[in-house]
Amino acid sequence: MKISELGEFGFIDAIKEDTLFNPDPVVIGIGDDGAVYKTSAGMEQVAVIDTMVENSHFIIHRTGDWYDVGYKAVASNLSDIAAMGGVPTHIVLSTAIAPDMEVMALFLYMMALKISAVLITSTSLAEIQSLLRKGWS
Repeated sequence: MKISELGEFGFIDAIKEDTLFNPDPVVIGIGDDGAVYKTSAGMEQVAVIDTMVENSHFIIHRTGDWYDVGYKAVASNLSDIAAMGGVPTHIVLSTAIAPDMEVMALFLYMMALKISAVLITSTSLAEIQSLLRKGWS
């Protein structure tokens, strides 16, 4: 059987047995959107990660440019946090960079990550303006 025949949820079901080294703090384990674990008394953390893969999640210059991909990476991860009932305070992204990627394309991608994270999670226009002045003035 191939992974494509199993599908995402079939794959998750197939591997989730005995995946937790320390299951005690885990509230919600392996699944689709993310995991939830206890960090301290009365506090829980939502952990998510979506990796954007070229030719699977986007086709560069067809579905968008690198700036669009960066924005999508942030939006995808933040929507998973929201789906788990969490409030985003930090973001961790996984990025696979091809060795032949143009440096300018990587800068566009990183600019979108920075601006998108601030725009989506910021409560202050001053924070957005500060970010823009620091990185791209």
